[in-house]
Amino acid sequence: MSQEELKSEIEIIQTLLNKLLNEECAEPRDFETDFGQLSDQSINFMDMIQGYFDYEKDYQFLQEIIEIFIQEFNKYISTSQNDQIECINFILDIIYQCLVLVSEQLNSNLAEQIIKMIASYFQQYSEVNEIGLDILCDVSVSLKENILPYLHQLWPYAIQGWNSQSILTKLSALKFIQDLSTSCKNSFSPSTEILEQLLDYFDNKENELQVRSQIIILFGDLFLNSNNLVLPYLDRTLSSLQDGLQEASEYALQPSEIDEIQLDVIEQYNQNLIESFQCINLSLEKNTKVFDVIETLSNFLKATCCEEKNPSQDFLITCLGLIADLIKFYKEEVKFLVNQEYTQYIVKCVQENDSSNYILKYFIDNTQKIK
Repeated sequence: MSQEELKSEIEIIQTLLNKLLNEECAEPRDFETDFGQLSDQSINFMDMIQGYFDYEKDYQFLQEIIEIFIQEFNKYISTSQNDQIECINFILDIIYQCLVLVSEQLNSNLAEQIIKMIASYFQQYSEVNEIGLDILCDVSVSLKENILPYLHQLWPYAIQGWNSQSILTKLSALKFIQDLSTSCKNSFSPSTEILEQLLDYFDNKENELQVRSQIIILFGDLFLNSNNLVLPYLDRTLSSLQDGLQEASEYALQPSEIDEIQLDVIEQYNQNLIESFQCINLSLEKNTKVFDVIETLSNFLKATCCEEKNPSQDFLITCLGLIADLIKFYKEEVKFLVNQEYTQYIVKCVQENDSSNYILKYFIDNTQKIK
């Protein structure tokens, strides 16, 4: 795969876009057929980019491709055709997939162009959606602390996304807030109003579990990255976490009532609950308030970490890491966790899968200090 082949493919896509979006095009327009052809072409194009990137790791050329499609975006964003939004979203999807590959190599000038592009996109359609937010997530992750000068401009998009009626847009908004907190750390200061809204949403068990799952991991990250900001919410967050662990234990005890799709959501919920608790615990280092959650945590681990449930290795390793952290910080006060049947099961599974796992070694080192 060469640059020339990719450039030729780009020209084909540009021609198809022109045909779709140019009202004066000489050829007759059948949008459904033409857009289907464009979509098929893009699948082939992204496969070609992935293949080229895997071999060449050419970040500069990928950024040139992004610039080409930003130009295509700017060309069509001001048109007024009914079909415009699908084509614009198609262009944004290509940019997004290229951004995923570029990652932290994104240069600041191109990042600024992308932010301006998304701002004009949101303004044009008077709404925030998931593709725009997902692109901003990638920009935030790429720029790290250099995203700070844009924070005042970007934060309203996170709020608008959270207030959307679309579950997918809510999820993208939460991921964006999470990425901003990671990039900006203690310079990140969202309003207390949004923090209260998020906890209110989480505490209402009638709300979408997938969204609630993203909220609890977000709070874990906020404690880890912006501890001073969220410390006033410690009691309430621990209470919400405790309720979530109890809820997840109940799900584990009634598997026959859960369909396969919901089961995947619950498994991610379980993972996020443990990761969130781990982040909160690490941010506090030593705070006896976490003891309020220990008994509920133990019941949760008993319900989920057993042969009958066949939990994933990732989940077991995360649970083992949390137990090891608790033992490291609180020693004798949580020593009872070491001899629990679920802990022995976790250790056995991790040892069988990878006896040199560093989390396993970390757990063993800390347990030996309290014997």
